[in-house]
Amino acid sequence: MNIASKLNQTAVYWAPGAVDNYGNRNYSAGVEVSVRWQQRREEFTNVNGKKEVSQAIVYYEGQAVTLKLGGKLFQGVLADLTAGEIADPNIVTEAYRIKQNGDSPSVAAGQFLGKVWL
Repeated sequence: MNIASKLNQTAVYWAPGAVDNYGNRNYSAGVEVSVRWQQRREEFTNVNGKKEVSQAIVYYEGQAVTLKLGGKLFQGVLADLTAGEIADPNIVTEAYRIKQNGDSPSVAAGQFLGKVWL
């Protein structure tokens, strides 16, 4: 099965960068990624071992891109955003922070399905 063929939605991803002198995280400019976005709540364990409930769950092809903890995702395309929003996800009200991630290899380990909890 080709995982990429099942990812029929688009999201904008901002990779997390360094934290500035004021404690604010910087992000790379937004890029489009192919995903399967599920707007549903699911309990998960965060990186600190505490239970949380997600706002959404997003699946992606693990070989194509790595969605990192602390990054942000917006369901839509770059054309939906202004230049300022593409540069700074903190001003995009519908951009969710990635709180947990994981992946699962295919049986032959030729493909990886990534999953993030927002």
